[in-house]
Amino acid sequence: MKHLLHTWYRSFAGLVVLLALIALCGNPAIAAPSLKALIIDGQNNHNWQGTTPVLREILLESGLFQVDTVTTPAQGKLMDSFRPDFSGYDVLVMNYTGDDWPKETQIAFESYVRNGGGLVIFHAANNAFPQWQEFNEMIGVGGWGGRNEKSGPMLYYEDGQLKEDNSPGPGGAHGPQVEYQVVTRNTEHPIMKDLPASWLHVADECYAKLRGPAKNITLLATALSELTNRHEPMLFTIQYHKGRVFHTALGHDAQQLRCVGTAFTLQRGTEWAATGNVTLPVPENFPTENKTSLRPLPVSYKTIIAYEPNQSRKELAALEENIRLATPSQLANIEAELDTILTAPQATFWAKQFACQVLRRIATAQSLPALTQCLNDDK
Repeated sequence: MKHLLHTWYRSFAGLVVLLALIALCGNPAIAAPSLKALIIDGQNNHNWQGTTPVLREILLESGLFQVDTVTTPAQGKLMDSFRPDFSGYDVLVMNYTGDDWPKETQIAFESYVRNGGGLVIFHAANNAFPQWQEFNEMIGVGGWGGRNEKSGPMLYYEDGQLKEDNSPGPGGAHGPQVEYQVVTRNTEHPIMKDLPASWLHVADECYAKLRGPAKNITLLATALSELTNRHEPMLFTIQYHKGRVFHTALGHDAQQLRCVGTAFTLQRGTEWAATGNVTLPVPENFPTENKTSLRPLPVSYKTIIAYEPNQSRKELAALEENIRLATPSQLANIEAELDTILTAPQATFWAKQFACQVLRRIATAQSLPALTQCLNDDK
């Protein structure tokens, strides 16, 4: 009887594997990303070395973009060699503020955007190039770098409209990092379509008193600054000739980019800047009015496969944190990775033990084939 049950179970497991393979073969091939994005970094008064990899990861996660990066010479070094070819890209993502670019590069950048190229201004990139008039028109408003009333008005939202403040004073300010609500001001714009009326952003700098030419701006979202007690622009677009510009003041560092709302509006804003349209649906774990939502931590499953008891538990802890935050679809991806650990010949006993402990809590029928292989392992 025991032999018959074991044979039946093995046959059932084989059938599950066969059905899974049939289903996999029947799935259409996933199309390669059709849009090309270029992240520009190399200098910044913020941690560009920490944010550029996350920006790249966020864009890749959307499934829409191939992503390249171009890095300028370090501050104070000769900039003559910095002459990237912008023409091969659908959108440029600025994660830069620092030394002026060569005049030829500035002209190429202006021409790219003027003639229909997409541009994304990420957080402190609005500090860049205070003396470059065309750049300041592209970004709408910016801060610091000597900006003042001669740079243009400060913008704020009051009584249902975007208003200008022409009083004298420096441009650019923020208080301490705090959680704050991002309030949707344009429900019909493709970037904001179907988003909550307001959502809670993780602790971040709330930019205020940004000033500039303020031309051709479409306001998308604001946040109440504790510094000014006014609603300041956080998300907005600018029409620069034929070019589309998406400007986000959110996202001080890698931790702030873990905010699902910040990452998703960046994805949508980049798609819109590149194409004029938005196809990405609102994720199920988008933050609510009173609750933040975090993107998963990066986890190296290769490290987990090789895990031994004397090693750091950092990757294991990160995976446990991701499970706590995970949506159903994210849990399915985690389960698939754990199944891979169980079937990997090079996986240590301790890695498999950890995978089994986690699967006790999250496993579905998806894990049957991997778990079946463990039946032949005495340990």
